Amino acid sequence: MKTALRSFVLGLALVAGLDAAATVSVLPGSSPQTINNGDYFAPLRVRVTDASGQPVPDAIVYWTLPYRSWAILAHESHANCTTQDGVGDNCAVYSGVDGTAELNTSYAVYAGTHTIRVFARTFDQTSELGFTEINLTVTPHTPPAATLREFGQSNRTGIRGRVLERPFGVTMLNLDGTPRVGAAVTFSRGDIFPAGAAGLFAGEPTATAITDDAGYAESPEFRITSGIGLGRIVARALDTTSSVVLEVNFYFTSTMPDGSTSVSVEDLWWAGPDESGWGLSIAQRGEQLFSVVFAYDAAGKPTWYALDQGQYASDALYEKFNARAYSPTGSPYFSYDASRFVPGPPGAVTQLQFYDENEATLRMTFGDRVVSKSIRRFDFSGTSGFPPFANITGTYWGGASQNGWAVAISEKNNALFAVWYTYDASGNRTWFSMTGGQWINQSTYLGTIYQTSGPQWPGYDSSLLVAKAVGSFALTFGSSNAVIFDWIIGERSARHTLQRYVP
Repeated sequence: MKTALRSFVLGLALVAGLDAAATVSVLPGSSPQTINNGDYFAPLRVRVTDASGQPVPDAIVYWTLPYRSWAILAHESHANCTTQDGVGDNCAVYSGVDGTAELNTSYAVYAGTHTIRVFARTFDQTSELGFTEINLTVTPHTPPAATLREFGQSNRTGIRGRVLERPFGVTMLNLDGTPRVGAAVTFSRGDIFPAGAAGLFAGEPTATAITDDAGYAESPEFRITSGIGLGRIVARALDTTSSVVLEVNFYFTSTMPDGSTSVSVEDLWWAGPDESGWGLSIAQRGEQLFSVVFAYDAAGKPTWYALDQGQYASDALYEKFNARAYSPTGSPYFSYDASRFVPGPPGAVTQLQFYDENEATLRMTFGDRVVSKSIRRFDFSGTSGFPPFANITGTYWGGASQNGWAVAISEKNNALFAVWYTYDASGNRTWFSMTGGQWINQSTYLGTIYQTSGPQWPGYDSSLLVAKAVGSFALTFGSSNAVIFDWIIGERSARHTLQRYVP
């Protein structure tokens, strides 16, 4: 069974022979559906296919069913269903030999319009295969006898980690305008896809309030706990007369302390002077990241891991980014042949958890253990002269003809520090650091190329770090997105025209 790979590698344009993203598609008759309250839905069916359109058997297909939308009857084809009050039902089934997964024997309990989110992963759960949605409408036998209305302003803005200034409130009224007294109103998180912000009601994911003599119900205090950007809260109340679930959506915006709703993390990162010698580069475009960990193998030789196919958690935009670790092979840096680039299979999930724009935790899996490293932006001393363009920090690559290697550049205090990710004479991953330079004119920066050896990572002893000068480099910037990279190592030299890599 093939797994999906999107355009990969550090400057990694799509390589011939790699799969593009797989697809989860809804089969005819499954969506949309409209039925009466109490009737059965037609089976819900999706198909999982790879980049060439071939079915993916034995994929794990997850169905997330909204709160109080329906009941799932016991059936061997989807026995792995669990119910969490206030959240909904979650089921997992496997795709068949034709790539089809089915959820059946389901009937409507509560009227309304419901969205079922369907996700798929490979059997070993190492790769995401995509997601889709199924829309179902349940018509009540009896029209609603009440309304649920938002009380006060819907949109709220607050700082992540703090309590919103105002709670969420609703008013439930009978059709004649009199208050519906004693009704239970549940407040819970509504997803924002692909990622957003979330929080807790007095420390809990859901909260229930009872309408008072005026038909009013109010949530407990709401603290934003994760994510930056838009978040959604759903208030629900059951009209027992018609078995219709009434809903009201509230939206809030989570910000950084300075009021911003985005976070820039593109840079070189490290674990501090106690673990000097290894680090992480991040390329960023909006919510998408492409990262490379540069460290050392069991023999102390420099190596690197590319973190790709990633996304932020649905409730933690700009906070928890999950990606796959790849260990590619290629051809020697002094005679590079892009056709020999092989990304390798996807490795374990790696997480970058950002606490702000300058502090984060890197979590990687090695064998049967997960290693956590506290990291922060790499800071280094300045030099004389000035960069010719603003915002030159980033990852640069040579386009499709040179895909598989790149140069990550960080600018601080007018100085540059760069890491060149490439391959040694045997085609194995290696890297060079480029530092100790200066601006010689308005556009060119000259410096020294070093190759280091060190202790096996992730265990680390910086006293074993050895750096050796092996050559020189020049970076000549034509803009903040383009640079000419010249290098000399021993008797070999080359010039490459690079452009900013955008994930």
